[in-house]
Amino acid sequence: MIGLLVDDVGADNYYHVRNGKPIILTSKIYLVIDLTSSDYNLTEITKSDSIGCARIANSSDFTYENLEKARILKKLCKRNNIPILLEDNHELAVKEGFDGVHLRKPPKNFKEILKLQSLNFFVGVNCAYSKHMGMLMAEAGADYIAFSKGMNRIITGMEPYDYDLISWWNETIETPLVVENSNSIDEIKTLSETCDFISISAKKCQDKKYFNKVVSILQKS
Repeated sequence: MIGLLVDDVGADNYYHVRNGKPIILTSKIYLVIDLTSSDYNLTEITKSDSIGCARIANSSDFTYENLEKARILKKLCKRNNIPILLEDNHELAVKEGFDGVHLRKPPKNFKEILKLQSLNFFVGVNCAYSKHMGMLMAEAGADYIAFSKGMNRIITGMEPYDYDLISWWNETIETPLVVENSNSIDEIKTLSETCDFISISAKKCQDKKYFNKVVSILQKS
């Protein structure tokens, strides 16, 4: 598992200390922030031990204003030891000192982008809901792969993922797995035992009741 994104204290758990007491985290939150939609006050959210990584969406064509917002957010995340990635725009991510890039689909120059890993730059890739693509990207050297529930339904008419695939990945493949588009509390409860990260939008996390409920699921004292 990649050290920047995962605190490794066992096969499936993450370890933190709060007020002198150990807390075991099952999965972590992968925070997805869309700066083009509205402003978010993420100061308190990013203090949570349950945030394992953050990603700024829609970063292929930043306005100057959104780039400034991204820079502020980068400082906030780094202050809280949260790696922060840009979406698709690996060149801007390197230039601005972000921790990596999240690719919404494997690009033709994927192998070239992977060379950036020598700069302690992390490369994650969305594989829709394709086990085959996920295995190919993991074998190629991606730092994590993401499955997106519902994408295959649009593309092929398939139903969204079942938990057997997520469990199989967790038991078989070392490359960390991010599960996208899973916002229901019941689904998060199930997934928290079988994947490394669960992506949740920053907008959703503005609901304190919802956010605290998710955190309580992910923490086991």
